[in-house]
Amino acid sequence: KVVRLVILRGIVGSFGFILVFYAIASLPLGDAVTLLSLNPIITLILAHFFLGEKMTYLQIFAAVMSVVGAAFISQPTFLFHSVTVIDENGVSSTLLQNQNTSYNLGCYAALCGSCCGAGVITLIRATGKIGVHTLQLLFSWVTFGIIVSLSFGVARPYIFSLRSDVVEEFWYIPP
Repeated sequence: KVVRLVILRGIVGSFGFILVFYAIASLPLGDAVTLLSLNPIITLILAHFFLGEKMTYLQIFAAVMSVVGAAFISQPTFLFHSVTVIDENGVSSTLLQNQNTSYNLGCYAALCGSCCGAGVITLIRATGKIGVHTLQLLFSWVTFGIIVSLSFGVARPYIFSLRSDVVEEFWYIPP
């Protein structure tokens, strides 16, 4: 059971990391941050159902308020329907929300990344209860992170053929 949880933590963490970066690369930053901020609520739910943790009204309230606060700070276009952009000359312009396939994929990636993040936190708590050392979890995450990242890099042209400019930005490494 211990080995399975450590391996699962590595796999979930690796996929979550890739999903978070894809969401940030393909969405306006405010939208990505808001969707990724659902992590506390999902963690509360997972811990309640899988670990038997009790949820208090204060925890639920704090989780909901953190998401609401992130939404008001980042002002995502899916809630506020427009975004104000300031160019290099200081001129501001308002852009309407871009509802296209890439935007929707980015939203799904952010939601799945948030679920993976919540899963990682829940798995860390589960493994901590049975005495798994932190270094085992970190080693698992690094190992599977490298394997998943290399596999993703090889398969990327076949996976993200919908919008190649996002993929190229996603994998861009500055000189």
